[in-house]
Amino acid sequence: MQHTPPSTYILRELIDVAVPNSVSWWPQTIGWKILAVLILLAVGYCLAKKIQSWWYNRYRREAVLALQALQPESPTVNQDILIIVKAVVTYLEPRNGAMFGERLLDYMDSLSPHSDYRFACESGRHWLHSVVTKKVTFTPDQAANIIGQVTLWMEEHDERIPHHIQAGGIDHV
Repeated sequence: MQHTPPSTYILRELIDVAVPNSVSWWPQTIGWKILAVLILLAVGYCLAKKIQSWWYNRYRREAVLALQALQPESPTVNQDILIIVKAVVTYLEPRNGAMFGERLLDYMDSLSPHSDYRFACESGRHWLHSVVTKKVTFTPDQAANIIGQVTLWMEEHDERIPHHIQAGGIDHV
């Protein structure tokens, strides 16, 4: 059977509707193009800052993972905590590698943004004395407390990025 167009009186003047051209998603005027470029530059800048911050803070993530791997019941946990803290402090400023005792605790406190946890106190001194001498006992509860404090410090200490790190690598001083 062959299709025949309708021949009724109502449909005889029917005209096909013209389909309009598709609308381009690319901006048509220079103002919109400039705005698009500025938005792309702003997004690129924000992304670069995020990546830079992520890269600079990789030492924090590594230190927190190392702290989480420690067992408070271990007989050398106090020394292991000190090794991790010394590695971070030396990374932040290579001249701090020889720092120990009250100077180390004061330095950690100076980078701490909160005053609710401090290292230059009785528990911090006890921790460092337990590293130096076997006469001072360091219980698993004390170890868990210090691990928690140091972990919090690692996550939140001041983000002053030393110039030897900003320069693209660690300078040999």
